[in-house]
Amino acid sequence: QEEEEEEEGARKEKDGEHGQKSSARSTASSSSSLLSEDPANLIHVKVQVSDTGMGIANEQIPSVLEEFGQIRTGNDTNSGTGLGLPLSKRMTEAMGGTFVFESELGVGTTVTVELNMKMSDAPTMGTIAERTENPFAKLPLPLPHEASSMRPGLDLYCDVLAVEDNALLSRMYRRKCERIGLSVKCVEDGADAVELIESGWKFGVILMDMTMPVMNGDVACQLIRKPAYLQGPDYKGCICLVTGNAYSKKQLDELQTNVGFDHVFQKGETPSWMDLIEYLAEHISGKNKGKA
Repeated sequence: QEEEEEEEGARKEKDGEHGQKSSARSTASSSSSLLSEDPANLIHVKVQVSDTGMGIANEQIPSVLEEFGQIRTGNDTNSGTGLGLPLSKRMTEAMGGTFVFESELGVGTTVTVELNMKMSDAPTMGTIAERTENPFAKLPLPLPHEASSMRPGLDLYCDVLAVEDNALLSRMYRRKCERIGLSVKCVEDGADAVELIESGWKFGVILMDMTMPVMNGDVACQLIRKPAYLQGPDYKGCICLVTGNAYSKKQLDELQTNVGFDHVFQKGETPSWMDLIEYLAEHISGKNKGKA
């Protein structure tokens, strides 16, 4: 849970969240509560997040709730895409909930989300490998005898390659992998990943960001997958996109079919890249044998 919260914070920092980043002296707080439960097995949930940052003027609120809406709050370092708040509002309302954004210039901002949610009767899911339908069973992961660089004489240079230009997210990848016994190499751009693969490096899993300074993840993936008859590395290993972007089913299909990603991990969805890393650790140790 702690790692997921850190990842959420890091991706919000990267995406900018509409220039609503607070000043160094600002504080933030959040709360959640179960307001009621009814016989229809529905619960009413309220989540509220507040800060004491710059805030915005009331007349500017409609702008930040529009896609690609941008405003200036006196902090020129902000560089958001203008999608975080509109997507949050749209997703909340799509689930039948309410999304309220309140802000006062010089005082701070409060966002309130309320949802009616049905409680699940499903039993505990257990680990990824124990589930009946394993979402990772068909990924081209290395065989146990092939991994990893931490065990001398085997084929892989590294269990995980993390391609991410955000320093905080890179540290998170490294810490997560090393904590469960996987070796990891982090690079800052898709061009760096292509260079490694063209040099003959092999990895158990490549976790690729989409938007990077020199070469984006989709372009890097296509170059890495370029077939041998076109003088490409023809890389057959597992490449996954890890992104905060929201894609339609058609776009997801294109990313896998035409670009070459084996799986796309979108922020807030399960399974996550953390699940894959844990599954990989079990997989290469042989613990998942017979659990496809």
